[in-house]
Amino acid sequence: RSLCDWSSDVCSSDLKNHIGSAGSMESKGIVEAFEAAPEKYGCYYMEYVGDGDSTVADSIVCNVSSQEYTRSNFSYIKT
Repeated sequence: RSLCDWSSDVCSSDLKNHIGSAGSMESKGIVEAFEAAPEKYGCYYMEYVGDGDSTVADSIVCNVSSQEYTRSNFSYIKT
């Protein structure tokens, strides 16, 4: 089977796992992970280490309802 045949099959099937802008993908993924942790693993994230992108931290504080997070739960690494 050629690469072109495989590629057209993959591209024609529905593999999309994110709806929204590319810029919102990281924030949405982090929020989903924080939300799923209690039920899926029986634990909560205690802190988040990021690169200083405030959109991710803001998304956690505003959208994660399973645990109360504040900016004091976040650490940043200069990149």
